[in-house]
Amino acid sequence: MKAGWKYKKLREVANVTAGQGAPQGDDKYCDNGTPFIKAGNLEDLVNGLSEESVLKVSEEVAKSHKLKLYPIGSVLFAKSGMSCMKGWVHTIKRDCYVVSHIAIITPFNIDSTFLNYYFRHIKTYSLVKDAAYPTISLKDIENLLIPVPSLTEQRSIVSRLDAAFAKIDALKANAEKQLCEARQLFQSELAECMRPKEGWEEKRLGEVCTIARGGSPRPIKNYITNEPNGLNWIKIGDTDMGGKYIYSTKEKIKPEGLKKSRWVEEDEFLLSNSMSFGRPYILKTSGCIHDGWLVLRDYQYYLNIDFFYYVLSSEYIQKQFRTKAQGSTVSNLNTDRVASVSISVPPLSEQQSIVSRLDALSANIKKLGEVQRKTLAECDALKQAMLREVFE
Repeated sequence: MKAGWKYKKLREVANVTAGQGAPQGDDKYCDNGTPFIKAGNLEDLVNGLSEESVLKVSEEVAKSHKLKLYPIGSVLFAKSGMSCMKGWVHTIKRDCYVVSHIAIITPFNIDSTFLNYYFRHIKTYSLVKDAAYPTISLKDIENLLIPVPSLTEQRSIVSRLDAAFAKIDALKANAEKQLCEARQLFQSELAECMRPKEGWEEKRLGEVCTIARGGSPRPIKNYITNEPNGLNWIKIGDTDMGGKYIYSTKEKIKPEGLKKSRWVEEDEFLLSNSMSFGRPYILKTSGCIHDGWLVLRDYQYYLNIDFFYYVLSSEYIQKQFRTKAQGSTVSNLNTDRVASVSISVPPLSEQQSIVSRLDALSANIKKLGEVQRKTLAECDALKQAMLREVFE
């Protein structure tokens, strides 16, 4: 331990408690009341959103639900549910009501920001005893031994960390801004490349490819298999997130499941009709697809495969998908609606030229994304190194 520092149980320097149950029903919340912080709000609050952005309750609702108001400077982190495995720590900047899934540490003999930094150092999820049932007991929080220097030194440490973290956050923000601007530039170039020009043909998607829907055998759990003769079962979770391909699957189904599904082949397109609605993927495997997918095939006479991907990804086409799904559930974006989407088709030679331009831009964005991820990782590592230097 550093000279002049003492270990104290948290309950010696702060009150430890949990919030109350959330009022149920939209009618219990209002625009001009006091913020009611839920576990799901912590990530946004940690990332800079104000408490004013969360749902609010009136004094009348707070009184009827026996809610307790927690003072500015209280330190919050999730104590139950999957949120408590994230390690988010937030110090409230105004008095708030708080949900029961959150632990509230209200300092009375320690600087609240110093305490916030300490919890970020130890990672609050380290207090979870069983990750399968994530929870942190208030008793364990109360008995947590923390190193406590003098109040003057605490404030000096906070000042130093605040200044350093602000510079690190500025680096992260700059990296994120550069990537965002590059992506916006790509979208502008994509829109320009897809703008119809002389010699292009106006078609419907149904005229340049065939479109079919997948199918799901029921109940699907009866068809999942580990047998060697199992067929690939292609799901949304198998997509190359952030990319454009599906390379492999996590699950297989029994061959008899094919009768109630649909077989797809490499280099055919899958169009998501559920979670990542309207997003296209190019298959680099074969298998069966469930009814959350539409398959687009037989396009080769009219379309270069990479050009087709860029077309389907363009805002012009995506907007048509959204428009045709309005006023209905996502699953109602059926084959007929997709077939009716309009598309401008240039000659194949011009398609390849467009692909070359967009591929070059895309490659630069990918490199910039890798640099950004490296920058963010290095910034986070630097923060942790600074915290270790202070607290260890």
